[in-house]
Amino acid sequence: MRIDPIFQRQVFYMDLESIKNSEDLICIVDSEMKLKAYNNAWENFAINNGGDKITQTYSLGSNITEVGEEPIKSFIKKNIAKRLF
Repeated sequence: MRIDPIFQRQVFYMDLESIKNSEDLICIVDSEMKLKAYNNAWENFAINNGGDKITQTYSLGSNITEVGEEPIKSFIKKNIAKRLF
């Protein structure tokens, strides 16, 4: 699991071990849609689907509404962001 160290101190109450070990694809964003953490399953899915440089291209702190190419980028902006807030 990769997690922003400052964010990790703020979420001390979360069960990060369960998130880390989950087979579900989990990423955590803040209120500005910036990537704060993701689990191994999320990273492995990206790597197995041609995103082997995902951790370099979209590192922690990246805005998830700017991730990827079209049509993924538009899908994220239209669907995911509006459902989170």
